Amino acid sequence: MATFLVDYENVNAAGLQGIDQLISDDLVLLFYTEKASTLPIALHKKIGASKATTDYFEVGSGAKNSLDFQLASYLGYLVSQNPKGEYYIVSRDTGFRAVKDFWVKRGIKVDLAMNLLKHSTAIIEAKLKELIPQYADDIP
Repeated sequence: MATFLVDYENVNAAGLQGIDQLISDDLVLLFYTEKASTLPIALHKKIGASKATTDYFEVGSGAKNSLDFQLASYLGYLVSQNPKGEYYIVSRDTGFRAVKDFWVKRGIKVDLAMNLLKHSTAIIEAKLKELIPQYADDIP
């Protein structure tokens, strides 16, 4: 079972790529704000047809990083309920590295991903550094 915490404001519909490949034990948690609160009809259909369970969390506060704090807090809650789970934060926000590192140091399986296909951001960043070495220092 994999749990995906999706920063929808950051990744939008691209972050849900792979929803049609998930299994019934998977859980997708969409965190969104008023700024990013619409889904294309085709994506609605894919979510509805997916075997995974999907839940939505509207972030109401307009304060900077509200969504990030709520997503990270909810991850902590989930880890307390199931420390043997497999968790993915789906976001391009590099600030979530600190959250990942915190849990990994405690033996919890947390990774950052670009979408629901579990494409790790670390793998993508390494490939970018390899392909464009002159910009390697600019990639965190």
